[in-house]
Amino acid sequence: MGIRYAGWTISFLMITTLAVFVGCDSAQTDRTEEVWTPSLTEWGEPDLQGVWRHQSTTPLQRPANVEGREFLTDEEVETITLMESDILEKGLDGADDVRPDVEASPFQSNEYNRFWVYTGREKIINRRTSLIIDPPNGRIPMTPRAIKIEEFHELWVSNFPPEEHYNNSWLDRDTGERCLTDGTIGQMWAGTGPNKFIQGPGYVVILHEQFRDRRIIPTDGREPSQVSTWLGNASGRWEENSLVVETTHFLDKTDQWWQDIWKAGSSTLHLIERWTRVGPNDMLYEMTVTDPSKFTQPWSVELPLTNIQDPDGSIMFFEYACAEGNYGIVNSISAPRNLEQTNPSLKNRRTDFEGWLARNPDIPTWEELQAPPRRRP
Repeated sequence: MGIRYAGWTISFLMITTLAVFVGCDSAQTDRTEEVWTPSLTEWGEPDLQGVWRHQSTTPLQRPANVEGREFLTDEEVETITLMESDILEKGLDGADDVRPDVEASPFQSNEYNRFWVYTGREKIINRRTSLIIDPPNGRIPMTPRAIKIEEFHELWVSNFPPEEHYNNSWLDRDTGERCLTDGTIGQMWAGTGPNKFIQGPGYVVILHEQFRDRRIIPTDGREPSQVSTWLGNASGRWEENSLVVETTHFLDKTDQWWQDIWKAGSSTLHLIERWTRVGPNDMLYEMTVTDPSKFTQPWSVELPLTNIQDPDGSIMFFEYACAEGNYGIVNSISAPRNLEQTNPSLKNRRTDFEGWLARNPDIPTWEELQAPPRRRP
């Protein structure tokens, strides 16, 4: 079964203590405050090779309980530290009571306890209250229509989906459930696995463990290819010790369903990313997203990545076996086929978001979007 949970994956390296690193005024941790010069490849480019994972406890968007605050207090950092230590201790003892409750993870299903999402690596407790550093409120600036699509999807994956949602075919399930991709945005921090960086003269390849997404990036500053793809076409260049990548020409897949609408590719999506190695096992990642079809303004994230490649050269990098596409999709669309046997009028019916939008025209508030999915009594 493919484990799909934002930011975590299975790891079999067990540790007995939790190492906590508290960030300062940037996404870098105390380990990387001093200027550090990276080693070079044989052909003279900064060496970014390794298996990199986002290990921070910082959420992408700023939670309501810290609204208006960019950084955590010392007391809040201490609370998170104790909580993570308790979670680790319970997990190592084999406890099954450490799965997050619905209120703690309203936008994720709770199928997996910590056994399935345990990384086996230290957590970095950063003082930032969100990975998003712009806009200042730490929230994705989605358009009203994008907000409604997100709301429709959250209802659809709840136990009481809207009547307008109908599993007529595989196209009525999201791209991740179909084992295709969750998109380029978020690959560095979302998903279930790390990213492996491979370099050769004039190229950097980023292999994402989840879905085995591959980004082959030329680093000679050439113009991006005009051929559109699901993951876009990237062009990289070196600015001192930083790899800067511009990605455009995404296939317009806004007609597909996505786990999160902000991850969807579109013909107007434009990404600027920057990777800077700031320590032996630390890299700073920065990204700015521009897409007027989904966002009211550009938005930017900043976060630390940790190299989890072992000193002997072995790596924590696994096969991603996505069984949802093999079994889940078949089961999802077989139920409607059975219903159609008794009600032929259902044949050829498709998910009708526009119909639902006409019945629910009001834009939800931020607080309403954070409400847990509806559950059976």
